[in-house]
Amino acid sequence: MANRDSITRSCWLALAPLTFVTALPWLLLAVHAGRLPDRAYVHGWSRLGPEYAHLVPTWTSWAAGYLYLLLFAGGFGVALWRYRRWPRLRRRLVTFAWGISGLFAAEIVLAVTPWLDPVGAVSVLAGIVGALAGRALSGSPPPGPAAVGGPPEGVPVRRLGPAERAMFTESMWSVRAALTGVALVLCVPLLVLVQSWSALALVLLLMGMAKVLGAKAKVQIDGDGVLLDLPLLRVRHRVPYRSVRYAEVDRIPSRSWWPLVENARYWGFVVDRRPVLVLALSGDRPFAAGLRDATVAAALVNGELSRLRADSC
Repeated sequence: MANRDSITRSCWLALAPLTFVTALPWLLLAVHAGRLPDRAYVHGWSRLGPEYAHLVPTWTSWAAGYLYLLLFAGGFGVALWRYRRWPRLRRRLVTFAWGISGLFAAEIVLAVTPWLDPVGAVSVLAGIVGALAGRALSGSPPPGPAAVGGPPEGVPVRRLGPAERAMFTESMWSVRAALTGVALVLCVPLLVLVQSWSALALVLLLMGMAKVLGAKAKVQIDGDGVLLDLPLLRVRHRVPYRSVRYAEVDRIPSRSWWPLVENARYWGFVVDRRPVLVLALSGDRPFAAGLRDATVAAALVNGELSRLRADSC
């Protein structure tokens, strides 16, 4: 029942803002119809001369142009149903839905004001605010059920003595992601020269900074579990031992220019040409981390799990 309530809450949080933004232009027209010109001189139409006034859409056509956001809402509904078993993915979908809603809400509101120049940049900033609001409203993913049983045969295990403790630390760096981020940032000055592309310049700047800051990570194994630390972004994800069934080593090819992965198969930080530490989790997708010493890390995790499960029996 709790899981069903969580899924329902995620659906409401994702679909409500998109539905509201779809209705927002009609609400603005109903309130400010008497103050607006005959035609919708927005989104570049204001640059046309009077001889092309007949080509400018009406305000009703402008408002109807946002009905396609209902397709976005339908797509989010399908995605939420498909990923209903994965709370972390549902949270990301809610965040994305609020980000899109904030972006279009700012664009719609600013379109009916005299200040048309900052529409793009303010829309992007509003989208970020909306994404943060969606992330905050979606809350933290609920803890999964406790894993039971020890590691299966065939996985590496380091038998730990009574006085021994698992301790492992390794840093990872994705050169490809860092170079991609730098390239995006270098494109910003060129786009700033074109005033109408200010929104795209801001998007590229934020994407580039995110890629550079997210290119470095550190994995730490200690007595509390496995910690994925993104020091430049100041973000940490802790995987406690109670959620880990076992650890193994695999090779997961990373074809993305972004080492942070979050999909229906696994989540974590995967770097090319490195073996991957894979943690089979209870109630969630496996956690993956590309490590040079993935076998040692898996053996330590399985050793700690074997001791903890043996002590609990």
